[in-house]
Amino acid sequence: MNQHTYIYTSSRGKVLEGKVRCKTLRVVPGGKLETLCKYAYDDLKDIDGLKIVYFIAGIPDICSLERNRRSNYEESFLKRTDNSCFEHALRLKNTIVNTETKLKSINCKVVFATITTMSFCLWNLHRLSIGKTSHLKYENAYDRMQLELNSIIQDVNNFITEFNHTNHVITPFFHSPVHKYEVTNLACAPASSTSLIFTWDRPSDPSRVVQGYILNLERTDNLITDVVAQLDVNDYYVETYTYGGLGEYGIYTLSLYTYTSSGNEPTQKIECQTLTDGKEFNFS
Repeated sequence: MNQHTYIYTSSRGKVLEGKVRCKTLRVVPGGKLETLCKYAYDDLKDIDGLKIVYFIAGIPDICSLERNRRSNYEESFLKRTDNSCFEHALRLKNTIVNTETKLKSINCKVVFATITTMSFCLWNLHRLSIGKTSHLKYENAYDRMQLELNSIIQDVNNFITEFNHTNHVITPFFHSPVHKYEVTNLACAPASSTSLIFTWDRPSDPSRVVQGYILNLERTDNLITDVVAQLDVNDYYVETYTYGGLGEYGIYTLSLYTYTSSGNEPTQKIECQTLTDGKEFNFS
């Protein structure tokens, strides 16, 4: 990115401040794509030469915010119609096409970033816990809303990727979910001279964004080389795994991370050592 590059984004692009080289990074909290397009057009219409314009938007174009300041109430939700997924996706696709057409008229090359999901449950419950809202109205519908939102985002992201490809630009895949889904309390105990038991607490995930866990175990005492295959645990509910066939009195490091439909979460690590030959661990 360089002096000919301009970025217009909703709040989720704020993390780019000071991290990318560009002429302009304009953050519009809650900004819909149509609003970002208006800002870009007004800013760039009188600037000569080719301009490269990135748009990072999405969630505000799909989800709604119901608010009543008198009762200190606000809640993010997904409006439902007879064909919610199709209508939400079609409306955003049309906005993408219209944005590119408008900016192209002032000699701009437009690039759209993919959309990351959010959790209605975790976001609204967080707002409730910190006093930003006095109550919630749609809790019983969060699961249904989440499934529909994820379906809409998948459809729109496929469209964005193809749209960018047609315009001969590379699609930025922007990974910045509203909530993290990290495991907690990762622990280990030696079960014998050749086995280790690892346990963890699964992340809070009422909307079932987490799909499973990746485990990488390697021997780290540099005494011998011990290759252990990467393990894919495709089950959110699993909270323990036992490795067998390891080296005696060996030091091992486990790297564990959760994976979701929008990417991988930060890695958790722990070091553990098997017992000497002939010893068994007493769990009592």
